[in-house]
Amino acid sequence: MAAKSKSYIAGVAISWIAVYGALIGFTNLVPFLPYAGGGGYFPLAIALA
Repeated sequence: MAAKSKSYIAGVAISWIAVYGALIGFTNLVPFLPYAGGGGYFPLAIALA
């Protein structure tokens, strides 16, 4: 049996943390709802985080 590597943060594999960070970063670029006053939007990441 192979030795378990120590690539974990708070019990979560670093790869899952990287995937989550990439998804949040990408969804910050996707508009979800326009601001009530106009001139911008709330990013989709607000709904996912």
